[in-house]
Amino acid sequence: MQLATTVDEKAYLAHLIDAATAYRIHVMTQLLQKAFAEASKLSEDEQNAFAALMLEELESERRWDEAFARSQDKLAHLADEALGEHRAGQTRIIRVSNSSRRM
Repeated sequence: MQLATTVDEKAYLAHLIDAATAYRIHVMTQLLQKAFAEASKLSEDEQNAFAALMLEELESERRWDEAFARSQDKLAHLADEALGEHRAGQTRIIRVSNSSRRM
């Protein structure tokens, strides 16, 4: 693959990337389109409740993603510590039978 070398080629590639990104952002899957089409048949109050629920769920996902991204170093440290304890013989196997599991 040949890389862009001129300013015009680089500008054109940047434009293509921007266009592709914009296209991807504005295209809905057929399933999402179907869900919104069905939601549009609801009453105004039900549509608002549906929209609030969807926005709340998206915000929750964003917060989880951020929390996991911020915790990667800490989780890696804890994993290394647990492996070290296991290698040093400081751990033991815990066997759980089906009869002792709570439901």
